[in-house]
Amino acid sequence: LAKIDPAHRIDAGWPRDTMHIPRDTARLLDCLGGLLAMSVRRPAARKLGFIALQTDASGAFWLSLRRNLQNAVTDSLAALEVLADAPQDALDEAQQASVSAVYRRVANLL
Repeated sequence: LAKIDPAHRIDAGWPRDTMHIPRDTARLLDCLGGLLAMSVRRPAARKLGFIALQTDASGAFWLSLRRNLQNAVTDSLAALEVLADAPQDALDEAQQASVSAVYRRVANLL
């Protein structure tokens, strides 16, 4: 629990739509800063969950709320691996470095 920062809680306004690469790459990378943050499913909800990145492995990515930190970490790592393995023209060098940094941050929770 020492690695979970309650101040990193964000509101229920995280994106709930599906993002596709390469079309939504910049927007998707912006969302990675909130990965594993605690949030509520709905504005009036009282229970917190962890924001996880998920994918269909075909270029579609979305954020979802997971009740369990371990599940959020596992789902996010799998999705980040798919994102890192995206076609070369989908991510430039700086974006690839950003994905790698987020992957390392998430992997450190294991």
